[in-house]
Formats: sequence, structure tokens, C-alpha cells
Amino acid sequence: MLCAFEKGPEQLDFNARNAAAAAIPFVQEFDTAVDADFFPVLWRSLDRTAEEAEQEWQSILRDNANRTLRKALNAGPRSETRRFIAAARAESMFAGAMYKQFPALRHPTSRDSERTSTEVRDEL
Repeated sequence: MLCAFEKGPEQLDFNARNAAAAAIPFVQEFDTAVDADFFPVLWRSLDRTAEEAEQEWQSILRDNANRTLRKALNAGPRSETRRFIAAARAESMFAGAMYKQFPALRHPTSRDSERTSTEVRDEL
């Protein structure tokens, strides 16, 4: 989100106060969504293997983060050129962070593939 609100810089400035302030409502929305999912997923995890539980939780975090990022991108720069650059760089950073931080999602299940296909159709 910082990348989007900083208008897509090549190097993020983590001290950019305006970008950080613009991101706060989206971070709060993400936290609220994750809080709502936490206990139901925790209770379901008792009936699953550790790997299955981790994959489900990471999928939920990814999906909530992706929805929040989409909303932040829509609220980002108004100039079409800057919007495109900011979105492309923010999405690239997001994908890199997902790959690095969520190893359980590197090998998607058929359920993830189906959801991704549906999400792509919905976006078209």
C-alpha cells in the first residue's frame, strides 16, 4: 500500500508520512477482516494437519490482503500514468512478499486454483 500511495517509487520510503497516513484506514480494515476470521479458522484447524491449517490460514491472509490492496490501489494516484505504475509496482511487491512470507502457498491446491480462476473472471 505504501508503494501505491507513494505513487510507485522504485525504492520505498518507509518514513513517507503522507503515504503511511493514507494507508491507515486500509490497514485497519485488513486487521478487522483478519480478526473476524481468526477464531473460526483456529477451531477448524483442530481437525486438520498442521500443513493444511497453515495453508488455510495463509490463504485467508493472502485473500484479505489482496482485497485490501485492490481497494488501496483504487484510492491511489489519480493520474492514469502514475496509477498504472503504482499499481504495477505495488502488485509486484505484493507477489514477492506473498512468495517469501507464505511458503505454504507456493504449491497451490486445486481449491486455490479454482478460486483464482473465479477471481480472474470476476475482475474481467
